[in-house]
Amino acid sequence: MKIRSLLCGLFAVAAISACKQEEPVVQPSLDVNKTSALVSAAGEELTIEVTSNVDWTASADQDWVSVDPSSGKGSADAAKVKVTVDPNEAEETRAAVVTVVADQLTKTLKITQAGANAPEPETYILVGEAVGGWDPVNNGVILILEDGYYVAKAVSVTAKKGMHFTKNAAWEGNVKGKHGLIAPNEIGEVGSNDISLTEGGKFDVYLTEALDKFYFMSEGKLPSEAVEHVDIAVSWGICGAYGNNNWGSGDPDTELVQDGEWYVAKNIEFSEVNFKIRGNNSWADDVKWGRAAKDQKCELNKAIAVSTCTEYKEANPDAGDNENIYIGGSGTYDVYFSPEKKEVWVMTPGYKPGDETPEITVTYTVTGTIKGTDADKKANYWNPSNEPGLMVEEDGYLVAKNIEFDYDYRFSDDASGEDYVKFKICETGTWNAFGQLEDKAVNKPNTEITVKEGGHDIYLDRAGLYDVYLDKTNGKVWVMEAGYKPGEEIARLDGNQWMAEVDDMQVIFDLGVTEEGMLCIALPTMDGTGFGLYMTGFYEIEAEDKQSGVILFMGYDWEYDEMTEEHEFVYSDLTASTVKLVCETVFGVSDPVTLTKVETPYEIEIEGGGEDPEGAVPNGEYWFLNGDKVMAPLAEGEASGIMPAAAAVNGASTAKNAFTLTYYPELSYYTIQDSYGRYLGNSSYGEDVDVVAELPAGDDQLYYLWTVALSADGTTYEVYNAESWNGFSCESGSWKLSPGFYENADALPALVPADNPVDEPAGDFEIDGKQWVFSWEAMMGVEALFDLGVTAPGSFLFAYDMSMFGEEYTGVWFPYYSGSYTVEKTNGSSGVIKVTLIDPYEGTELNAEIPYTMSSEDAATFDTSALKDQLEMTSVSATAAKEFIDLSGGQGGGESFADGNYWIVSGGKVATPLTGNYGYLQTVDAVGGKSTAANAFTFTCVDQTESLFAIQDSNGKYLYQEEGRKNFNVSSSFDRADEAFYWQVFAMGDGTYYIANYLTMQTVQYDANYGSYGCYAEMQGVYPELILAEDPIEEPEPTPGESLAHPLTSNVVWTIDENLKSYSQKATVNGTADVDVLKMGTSSVTGTATVAIPAGTKKIGFYGVAWKGKKGTLVASAEIAGGTFFTQEMVSNDGASNNSPYTITASDETDYYEFDLEAALGMALPMDATVTLSTAEGATRVIVWGLNCYTE
Repeated sequence: MKIRSLLCGLFAVAAISACKQEEPVVQPSLDVNKTSALVSAAGEELTIEVTSNVDWTASADQDWVSVDPSSGKGSADAAKVKVTVDPNEAEETRAAVVTVVADQLTKTLKITQAGANAPEPETYILVGEAVGGWDPVNNGVILILEDGYYVAKAVSVTAKKGMHFTKNAAWEGNVKGKHGLIAPNEIGEVGSNDISLTEGGKFDVYLTEALDKFYFMSEGKLPSEAVEHVDIAVSWGICGAYGNNNWGSGDPDTELVQDGEWYVAKNIEFSEVNFKIRGNNSWADDVKWGRAAKDQKCELNKAIAVSTCTEYKEANPDAGDNENIYIGGSGTYDVYFSPEKKEVWVMTPGYKPGDETPEITVTYTVTGTIKGTDADKKANYWNPSNEPGLMVEEDGYLVAKNIEFDYDYRFSDDASGEDYVKFKICETGTWNAFGQLEDKAVNKPNTEITVKEGGHDIYLDRAGLYDVYLDKTNGKVWVMEAGYKPGEEIARLDGNQWMAEVDDMQVIFDLGVTEEGMLCIALPTMDGTGFGLYMTGFYEIEAEDKQSGVILFMGYDWEYDEMTEEHEFVYSDLTASTVKLVCETVFGVSDPVTLTKVETPYEIEIEGGGEDPEGAVPNGEYWFLNGDKVMAPLAEGEASGIMPAAAAVNGASTAKNAFTLTYYPELSYYTIQDSYGRYLGNSSYGEDVDVVAELPAGDDQLYYLWTVALSADGTTYEVYNAESWNGFSCESGSWKLSPGFYENADALPALVPADNPVDEPAGDFEIDGKQWVFSWEAMMGVEALFDLGVTAPGSFLFAYDMSMFGEEYTGVWFPYYSGSYTVEKTNGSSGVIKVTLIDPYEGTELNAEIPYTMSSEDAATFDTSALKDQLEMTSVSATAAKEFIDLSGGQGGGESFADGNYWIVSGGKVATPLTGNYGYLQTVDAVGGKSTAANAFTFTCVDQTESLFAIQDSNGKYLYQEEGRKNFNVSSSFDRADEAFYWQVFAMGDGTYYIANYLTMQTVQYDANYGSYGCYAEMQGVYPELILAEDPIEEPEPTPGESLAHPLTSNVVWTIDENLKSYSQKATVNGTADVDVLKMGTSSVTGTATVAIPAGTKKIGFYGVAWKGKKGTLVASAEIAGGTFFTQEMVSNDGASNNSPYTITASDETDYYEFDLEAALGMALPMDATVTLSTAEGATRVIVWGLNCYTE
């Protein structure tokens, strides 16, 4: 019945097709953006772009490569296809081909993957506009060494575009051509020019291993078929900033057509008149023309001397390429070129070289660090056409007025520019500009600056509003204060001292001379020898014009550090030497008083006016006190570090812990000196204090000056650095500097006068036999400790609290370093601890001396300079632990983990060794809490200090993990230099163990969802138990193959296609080895194979299982049956995992299947037929064996 139905359906389809009108034929197209890829042994995920106007499919010829998606619909848009390459465990390099098919068109991507622990294959990269771009990573075509050539097949090359070979992405080992332009199938000789082809298309590219020849061969042709190069006639063209040419990266060069003695191109629409002449679209030196001299100026309608790059380099051996032909500005022009005359003319359209042309008006514009608008601060910044900078003629000068210059750094988001004004005067719209003679010479306003065409940026020392004058003839520039002309005397009120005589008494007005930004009014001292401060404050000048304005004055009281009343002083008749000022509050008269500029400023003595300004605390010695902690100095000979804390004694301390504070009124800052006389500073901007014997001068002095201010609670002080603004706070047992010091008011210091110091502790304190707890600042402030013989007599342990890694580690302390130690006392409160540690990285002994001082039985300071590389701290302030801290591995303690053979167990599931080179550890059920010897893993300590172990399975293979993976790898040897082979092991205290890979820091966990053990970064399972493998059970007797009712062998042949993810492999089934099995599908891709069924077949039987923990569905279809005739969901089998050969235990009841073909067709199979076996989406992976056809 099915056959008859199928025939009827075919007749119906034929009838419908006959009635349809013919549709337009679509010409199929297909493009893939990559043809080759080089992948490391670790594996990689690549992305290719497939563009086709018809439906397409993609497949790989190896099962270690998968593609997703494997098919797509026709579209004008490129489809992104993910190509996943699995890790290569073998030592040999391997290759795979991804094939994309659309209609009758085929494109391939060749993948070459390096072998494990093997050097990368030798490659070269072809880059350039001719092959998609100059980025070796994203656009480069990889050539792989094969039989004496670096080779890439089917490479798309665009004609007359540049390219060359490079060794790697760092542009090392470039290989170029001797001839800029060659034809396909010619012998390419190596030289110094980029390579371009006369015609485009697909080519097989070869570069000799000796790097002396290259070939662009038609697809399928070999280098042996190449012919000698034939020189090509030169066609001259323009390459530059016009149209869509974009310096050759867009349209081809516009050809210069010969017209008599000139080669001409007319009506070229330049976006900027900036170009070169080149032959045959090539950048070869001998056909590339630019300016003959670097500093020559190019002008419209005038001859421009040019030369080839070859000639330019011969004349200038130290130079690179010759300069572009640059006039600047945009416009439409005719270009004339004569290689014989070596001239280029850029002409007004319609005119020829030598013609009398209309005069061209050239304007000039000031450009540089000019303020923009509120909407765009860079609107005028280095804009050669900015409107404010346009100059006009005035009295023989070119001038631009009221230009607002700003400092260069203010135009960048990160303030990375310079602290100067910078500018040039350019021909408007071009970079033909006047600049100063000396690079970065800094000028002052209102001075003459010598300039030249092509000079350097002009530097100015201050921002402001200026008029800029240019004397073009004599090469001079002036930057004048707005309103002034070159040569005029500047009347400036600010920055000077002015003197008036009122009622026979001299009065000085000091505007920013004694203190920048401060107005100081001074009166004669009592002895008449100078001037003392009478009144001071902050001021601002608001000018109405060049001669008059108002001084806004805000008084300031030094003593109380507060503002007083405001004043307005009106000034008028300002000249270079005098000014009139109305200041009734000072002079007691309402009429203007005339002041005269003081040519030699007076020094104003603070004592002459009012009280001497003082700091927040009087000069003297102080203890920095917080609770029972007092700040102590850095150890003698120590240059920097976090300030240690010592125990206070009834709110006091020793003279050694006192710090001297000295206030400098002229600076408004303190210096702080320790008891050794060293100045404290913060030049690192970090938590550390640094100390110097002498106070630095100049800019560095600010690092060693401090602000001291009473805090809001009225009892403690904010003490912070003048430069870094980092301040002192007492936290975690030490005094450190931080920008947020004020946020914790409880940690601020009280400054207690060190009037009655206590004696240095003379008690007989005991350092030994205690656990000393401190904050490990280099480890994000976690708690750490030194254990002196508490956990084990004579053993020194440095451990830290692991709770920073998560709640599951609460109470777990990790012994980071261990060794032996002795204590040598100097006196009852100090001495030296001598330790011998084992370096966990080198395995060598590390001997160190740790001086200590004790301020009480429970407080000690350790000088850890000798362990600075290990702790990244030079000083540790610690307190004795009040209760014993268990370092044995966690909550409740437990014995240290020892070498031995262990079963890895969780919930009765025992981990088993890998059957391949990588994968997850599969499981078997424990029997009475035990398992077989084959399932035991050997743990061997390789680094006792960090509890690092090697883990070896019963096959002698070592477990390791690669970065980015969640499963395991195995190797027959242990690589001591590779952290991936090290496993950190310690007890969690609840019977489970923390087993972490030392490279990835991922932990071994049992995942019940998958029924296997993996190694994960996050918690997605549970930690296992490690059970000592004593008295292992016997290996279970394998169930013999004969116990199954049906044959394990097959009487038909299956046809596989690795592109379609079907594979012939091996398995041990119920104890019978070397059974041929058919595996179909991968974890995400369905599989397909075909089977030839002979005529006369009545029944088909087979065994089959689904992948471990996964669904698997087998679908059978045949043309004779009209499509799918059998669908069967199979049972998951634990043996169907990892790699071939598999070990499978099967059952007739659950794993054997039959299909009655005679019942389905109503007859035995009438003819030989091909059956297609495949898996279903979402149930992609099955294993089949014992596939047999029966005629009875």
